[in-house]
Order: sequence, then C-alpha cells, then structure tokens
Amino acid sequence: MRPPLQAPATSAAPSAVATSTDAPARTLARDLSAAPPGSTARLQGWVHRRRQLATVTFLVLRDRTGLAQVVVRTGVGQALEVPPEETTVEVTGTVTANAQAPGGVEVTEPVITPSPTTPRPRPWSYGGRRSPPRCRRCSTTRP
Repeated sequence: MRPPLQAPATSAAPSAVATSTDAPARTLARDLSAAPPGSTARLQGWVHRRRQLATVTFLVLRDRTGLAQVVVRTGVGQALEVPPEETTVEVTGTVTANAQAPGGVEVTEPVITPSPTTPRPRPWSYGGRRSPPRCRRCSTTRP
C-alpha cells in the first residue's frame, strides 16, 4: 500500500503579483447591501436612469446583477458633470444606508469615471466599399 501524498510546502516569500491598495475591489450591485456602511465601494456598469433635482442627482447604475443608486450632490458654484443614460461608467464612493434606495444602500460622495468607448466593427462587409452594393430592385434612386 502506498503512503498518502503530502501537499508541497509553501514558502513565506511575498507574492510576485502586485496588488493595488488604492483602489477597492469591484463590488457588484447585489453585493452592495452586504457592504458595511462607511466602506468604499467600486461599481462598474452603465447609467440606467438619471433623476436630476435642484441640489442632488440620483444615478441608477445597472450591472449584470441588478441596480444600485448613486447620489451626486452639488454645492454652490460646483459644475455638475453627470454622464447621459446608457453610458458605461466606473463609480467609486462611500456606501451609505438608506431605506428608500434599491437594496437599502446607496453610494454617496462618488467619483464617476466614464469608460472609454471604442467603435465596434461592423459584423458585415461590403467587399471593401463604404456603402452597400446598389441593387436595381432595392434602389430608391433608380426608377
């Protein structure tokens, strides 16, 4: 009978992978309610809805797991730069308990960074031409 295999010994050397302590790990919308109030959360998703009031703007951010509410407060003399709906963004802010928010928590004091948009290639090709081929049957310019 063979002796049981033993796990290899691990060294106490530091990891070769550097981790950044400046940016918190990504938080999904469904996990936001489990985050302790006062902690920092980083959300990534797209602006689902935007409600602008006199001194506050509510962004409803959607990701693959659900919705999260982000509160943007404006003071006197501050310019409000809120991305339009359907814009992909990254939001880093403080988790705050609020019974009226989706999931019972919201993100306050946010730093909103719009994601860079890249043009998507067309899924079809016109054989190197810039427009579709003209067809007498489909053309609107010919009788």
